[in-house]
Amino acid sequence: MSAAALCQMDVAAHYAADPVAASKLAARASFDCAKAQTPLEKAICSDISLGYADIVLSRVSSGLLKNSDQTDKATFVPSERQWLQKVPAKCGLLAPPFSANSLTCTRNEFEFRFTALDSCQESITDCLRDVDTPTAAPSVPSPRASFDCDAPPSALEIAICSDAELGQLDIQLAQAYRDAKRIMVDAQQKDLIESERQWLRFVNGACPLAIVGGIPSVFERSCLRAAFQARIVQLQTCPQKREERVSCLNDFHVLENKQSAQSRKSFDAPELPALPQFAPCLRLR
Repeated sequence: MSAAALCQMDVAAHYAADPVAASKLAARASFDCAKAQTPLEKAICSDISLGYADIVLSRVSSGLLKNSDQTDKATFVPSERQWLQKVPAKCGLLAPPFSANSLTCTRNEFEFRFTALDSCQESITDCLRDVDTPTAAPSVPSPRASFDCDAPPSALEIAICSDAELGQLDIQLAQAYRDAKRIMVDAQQKDLIESERQWLRFVNGACPLAIVGGIPSVFERSCLRAAFQARIVQLQTCPQKREERVSCLNDFHVLENKQSAQSRKSFDAPELPALPQFAPCLRLR
């Protein structure tokens, strides 16, 4: 949030100093789209969301390189090159026009990559050992979430649509909810519906949803993923518990395996306003 806020301040100062800049189009990718030659470059420049994902990945990669020693740099550069070479074949980017599935697959690959690199707390060499494994970045062509990501109305839905892995968890959560509802009778379904409303309020309060434009921070995305994973387990197990069903469904926590007072905290947060988009800062993080 603070990084995005600083970005907005920088943009405002730049526009104040140069009013003509406000009429200029924001960059569509991390490179000059007028010089795009390869199928991957043309695909990136053909889709604004994929272009932003490319810019974010470029920022994350540049940041890692800047703060790495020569050994890590020698590992990272060929890894990045090999990964880029594999994406077109994996997502079917042969030549334009590109299918919606191919573009979504490519965007997911970029988001899985920058999420993994942005989460890196060790040396690049150690992180790449996990990132470059075949299961580290699975390709999920479509859909991106259980709802339409073209116009997400809330901060939570924008965060879900900004992270491929989180979007897939949202799909799993929606299916777990439908399965739970099917095995519960009418009176129990009311308890389930109310529990889901309370859980959504809990998530909005427990995870630091940004109130300014931009791709959610790695901490925010991690918090949401943990909350969704815990909720999926709840929806899969609580309906079978007759006497403890309601208390089980309403035992909200972020981490499933740490049911302490801190992780189970009860939260009655007000509804948060929708997250406004701010295109120049979307590519900051």
